[in-house]
Amino acid sequence: MWPRRRSFRLHTDRLMLRPPVHTDFTAWSNLRQDSAPFLTPWEPTWASDHLSRRAFTHRVYWAQRSIAGGTAMPLFMFRARDQQLV
Repeated sequence: MWPRRRSFRLHTDRLMLRPPVHTDFTAWSNLRQDSAPFLTPWEPTWASDHLSRRAFTHRVYWAQRSIAGGTAMPLFMFRARDQQLV
């Protein structure tokens, strides 16, 4: 089972991993949109609202429930030097 701490973070020299939070929306949606040509062959077809704030909010709540239930540990990866989502 994973730690039940509210703010789980895993740090290395170059990276930081943590669950998604609502304030990640802009960085996440920009990264996903910029990466769409690369991701398209590997992912299921995106819903029409995939990059919307509402869909991201559902994603954050799903991550919180998954962690609390011990069923998954969804994490975002950030560069340590500038905290940019990668």
